[in-house]
Amino acid sequence: MKNYFLFFVISSFFFTSCNRDSQNNLYNNGPCDLNEINIVGSYDIIGVKLKQTPTSNNIDVYNSPNYFKQCRKDDVLTINSNATFINDDGAIVCNPVSNNSSGTWTLSGFTFNTIGNIENEQFTVQNYNCIGMDLKIDYKIVNATISLIYNLKRR
Repeated sequence: MKNYFLFFVISSFFFTSCNRDSQNNLYNNGPCDLNEINIVGSYDIIGVKLKQTPTSNNIDVYNSPNYFKQCRKDDVLTINSNATFINDDGAIVCNPVSNNSSGTWTLSGFTFNTIGNIENEQFTVQNYNCIGMDLKIDYKIVNATISLIYNLKRR
């Protein structure tokens, strides 16, 4: 009888323990769900990677002055709850053209769209959590597609 009781206690522990996969799911009904409420906030760019082909390795362009200007590193993207956004050029202003932009945004699943005063862009949200996210954007150039992946950290 004691063996059955011990078996019951041990097996109930295993069947009621947390499932790590469900905790890491972007849509796990927890405080870090990717949705229109939780995405609101201000973000710093802390990394940018270039993917030249779908099968190529990512290239760090954030730390390369030939690809990513120093004046872009202090930009702040603010996503507001009223479906507007502001990209502030920060203290180091890019010359001759500032990176200041603003407009509206929408989120549908993993697709983050911006309709701005400079250009309209469609990003894919990757690796979202309450601390930050990666935004991937594809650019079609002639017969090829390149991707930029922006690593953003919440302020």
